[in-house]
Amino acid sequence: MNMPNRGKMTGVVDGLLKFAVFGGVITAGLVAPNSLKVLEKPAQKYFNKLDKRKREREYRKILRYMKANGLIKGDYEHGLQLTEKGRERALKVEIEDVFMTRPDKWDGKWRIVLYDVPEKYKKGRDALTRKLKYFSFYQLQKSVWVFPFECRKEIETITATYEIDKYVTYLETNYIDKQEILKEKFDL
Repeated sequence: MNMPNRGKMTGVVDGLLKFAVFGGVITAGLVAPNSLKVLEKPAQKYFNKLDKRKREREYRKILRYMKANGLIKGDYEHGLQLTEKGRERALKVEIEDVFMTRPDKWDGKWRIVLYDVPEKYKKGRDALTRKLKYFSFYQLQKSVWVFPFECRKEIETITATYEIDKYVTYLETNYIDKQEILKEKFDL
């Protein structure tokens, strides 16, 4: 059987990286059926079709690919460690997975995210800014963003992932200047 296609391969690689960066260790134990939970759905389906021997062979191919691309180091039997490149890719994937759903009714509160992140943490600051724009936060000032819906958990996930949480403040308030403009912008 051939290796998974590019989309499935990406799901497998990203799943393994996320698993490793958030406390898991990439080892021979990944050939067990319940280990597939770390993978994206298309990759899970692909690996579920394989018997244990074929699954292990495919994992070894994928791990060789990851090692050749500088995402992991070490050996299969004693455990593999993420490289800085692997960690960065896993963090990017983790942030891409953060999403919010708009509630049916607005609770009348404004959420404000303020930050002053040092240049040393530029990657984290840029990731946070990109995500705020993606979620359609309104930029009130350079590092001050407003949003009408609950988002504390999502902001905490992003800031903790990039270790910038001590530079970010999350506020909730019932009133803010320019409230009518914001209500219009958010269609409230």
